Amino acid sequence: MTAQQRDMIDQILRNAPFDPAGDIAAQRPLLEQMLTSQPLPADVRTTPGDLGGIPVIYIDIAEVEPRGTLFFIHGGFFALGSAAGDVGLASSLARKTGMRAVSADYRLAPEHPYPAALQTRAADYLAGTDPADPLVSPIFADLFGLPPLLIQAGSHEVLLDDATRLAAKAAADDVAVILDITPGVPHVFQAFAALLDEGDAALNRAARFIQDHAAQKAAA
Repeated sequence: MTAQQRDMIDQILRNAPFDPAGDIAAQRPLLEQMLTSQPLPADVRTTPGDLGGIPVIYIDIAEVEPRGTLFFIHGGFFALGSAAGDVGLASSLARKTGMRAVSADYRLAPEHPYPAALQTRAADYLAGTDPADPLVSPIFADLFGLPPLLIQAGSHEVLLDDATRLAAKAAADDVAVILDITPGVPHVFQAFAALLDEGDAALNRAARFIQDHAAQKAAA
């Protein structure tokens, strides 16, 4: 990462009107505007849909025959964000993996208190499991049996401690895990992949991780 790139990202974040500590109702549209301010590449195709009663956006790259499907859950502290807001990031990962992405909405707090956000059933449909079974209950309590995990964070990440604790918990529960820390970058730095070399490199590593484990699963 060049100093110029880092300074540019810092300025974008400092000058953005979005304040995660502000009033939720006021901050939601500001975050949406910030996330969707850059136009999508011309070859990105989005289609609204419904998956098990959950609003989703299907994301395809033109002229690419998808080799699988990525299930993408947006960020936002369970109170902000949307499936549409993270289409840019999801489409970048879809392009690098050669897969289709499905960006899912979920019920946000405070209108829908915990654990409403965890009760989405869309992933069950993608996995072909019984949609009547809970997806996660409770979160992080027991990670035994999860597939390999890749956890990416920046050294300036506001949730860096959470990332390291999750990696330690996964290792303690016999889950194969890679903790990938990029120095000098902020929260969700991958979303700035078009402007930040480290963001693009992190997405490349994530794509290789997905492709490698998809290939192993197919060969099993």
